[in-house]
Amino acid sequence: AVLSDEADLYKHFAAPGAFGGAKIECPWETLKKYKQLLEEEHGCDVVVPLQHLYVPQDHRTCHEFNFPVILSGHDHHQVDEV
Repeated sequence: AVLSDEADLYKHFAAPGAFGGAKIECPWETLKKYKQLLEEEHGCDVVVPLQHLYVPQDHRTCHEFNFPVILSGHDHHQVDEV
């Protein structure tokens, strides 16, 4: 899963922090890393990201990557875009 790395989203969590203190990295660097790993090293034919980002961030993913579909959920309303 790909999460937003906006620090303000996680500042209210008590120690050790959000998700047990896991480091949350740039979503697009993470996508780049794992897309390459899955396609080139593991021979996956299709990679489909599962994201927990906002719609504008989903748009960025669409513009920067060639995924057949992006599964995303963060906004609390229906979004159906092509």
